[in-house]
Amino acid sequence: MAKRSWRWRGGRLLAVALVVLAVVALGLTGAALARGGDGAPPRVSLDGVDVSGLTDEEVREVAAARLEELRSETIVLTSPDAPAFELRVDKGELIRGADLDAAVEAAATERGAFGNLLARIGIASRREVAVEPVINRNRVDAIVDQVVGQLSEKPARGATVVASGDGFAVRSGAPGNGVDPLWLEARLAELPDEIEIPLGPHDAPISDAAAQRAVEVAERATSSPVSVAQGPYGFPLDRNFLRQAIEFVPDAPDLLVRLNGDLLAERLRPAFASREVEASDARFQPVASGIEIVPERTGRRLDLNAIGRAIVQRPEGAKSVKARYEVIRPRRKSADLEALDINELVGEFTTEFTPGEPRVTNIQRGAALLDGAIIKKGETFSLNDAIGERTEERGFVPAPEISGGELEDGVGGGVSQIATTFYNAAFFAGLEIAEHRPHEFYISRYPEGREATISWGGPDVVVVNDWPSNVLVDSQTSDGAITVRLYSNGHDRRVETETGGRSDFEEPEITERAGEDLAPGELRYIQDPGSPGFKVSYTRTVYEGTDVKRDETFRWTYKPQNGIIEIGGFVPESEEPADEDQGASTEAEVVAPE
Repeated sequence: MAKRSWRWRGGRLLAVALVVLAVVALGLTGAALARGGDGAPPRVSLDGVDVSGLTDEEVREVAAARLEELRSETIVLTSPDAPAFELRVDKGELIRGADLDAAVEAAATERGAFGNLLARIGIASRREVAVEPVINRNRVDAIVDQVVGQLSEKPARGATVVASGDGFAVRSGAPGNGVDPLWLEARLAELPDEIEIPLGPHDAPISDAAAQRAVEVAERATSSPVSVAQGPYGFPLDRNFLRQAIEFVPDAPDLLVRLNGDLLAERLRPAFASREVEASDARFQPVASGIEIVPERTGRRLDLNAIGRAIVQRPEGAKSVKARYEVIRPRRKSADLEALDINELVGEFTTEFTPGEPRVTNIQRGAALLDGAIIKKGETFSLNDAIGERTEERGFVPAPEISGGELEDGVGGGVSQIATTFYNAAFFAGLEIAEHRPHEFYISRYPEGREATISWGGPDVVVVNDWPSNVLVDSQTSDGAITVRLYSNGHDRRVETETGGRSDFEEPEITERAGEDLAPGELRYIQDPGSPGFKVSYTRTVYEGTDVKRDETFRWTYKPQNGIIEIGGFVPESEEPADEDQGASTEAEVVAPE
């Protein structure tokens, strides 16, 4: 009897425990629902890094860091059959990128209500998520070819298919002796730290039988016309087009049959353009009241690979295949932007330019590259890095720039107007100015002293965002001006500035130098005299509420813009050495500004 009583009490205790557990589960499930699925649930690691509770954007940063770490590693290739052989390959050469969205989505995947409960109370096992790199197959093939060329006595040749009259024919392959290219390709794709390559006889990577199977697939695929259909509408592809578009792609040990994607796109996209939707990321949109977030949009476009496969694999006699689409997901979502804590204008500046000049092309190109940059809290931001090197391949053109006191054409000339505009926007946003340098001589379209030059490998504008919120850079050009606006959380900031008067004027002179290609006494005017040199200073007081965050004075000495004349047969007079106290100041030294 006592024994039955104990069982009953045990059952009652178990029932109570189950009720408590159910209540806890309901509470935790409610919490899980409240979080809205944004970020990683408990007990999730990404390549060994705990990302539990991180937002999607933070998980993406972890994934990107892991990808960069992987890129920095090296694979060492050796062969026990060729002791003198060693080849080092940077993994970064073999990695084309990674689907960071997939890693973020995998990390954020919920376990379900019960699984979340177990994870939150520490019972569930840790879920591991990996960043899957996308292998650069072209680079892998190139390395395989290089190793085969060095170590193989007789490289193998795979069978292939060629057009023959109205049909297709097999071109036989041949076995090899040395490196098995299929084996090496597979090992490289695994991205190990070391690979030991055995040497010996091996079969052709693609057999004649595999090539014959490809012939049969190709003949069936091109035997009749086909329509790509959506609902009652169909777009026809005739036999001539199919034969023109058919391709045979080695994918050892198979020979794949597919349709050329570029040719399919050229034929199908115009017909289905109204059915496609372009994806767009969430973005900030400046408005009169400050800034707002434009939500992301999921896109849809023809899946040409899937359509091609459907055409090739369609049953004999099938007259049509369905149009297929792929979903294009935006990379940046509204939630990502909301987390940046950017909600109001904190700094703005505009400078004007004369339309139609070559330098305007460079201003517009550089402004487009700068637009949308995010300066994260605590981050040091380089304008040179943001715009990148100015080359013709990147859309920049030759235009006048200042070099050693003389205006000369250089690719990217005019980009310094972006530097001045950005500098002033950052100045009034109260950001820390870590590096900047005004122009060598004064340019009247800019504020006295409060301007900046920039050149690749030379002067830069570097700021530090020492405020507790991120900063968005909005950079726009019109027909005659560039405007840079900086948006962030205001944090009750205020900036006051005052510019002092000019002093220590130095009038421009005429500099004479030899013109080597001129006849004796012949003159050539290179540059007219311009603005005088002078000294100027200005102040900046940055307030956070009633507290002074920084109180600064900036000083600059402009050199005069001298005129330059070249004279044929000119011989300069010897000059007395400059007194040390009279030497030129390095304060206005400029290195190839633009």
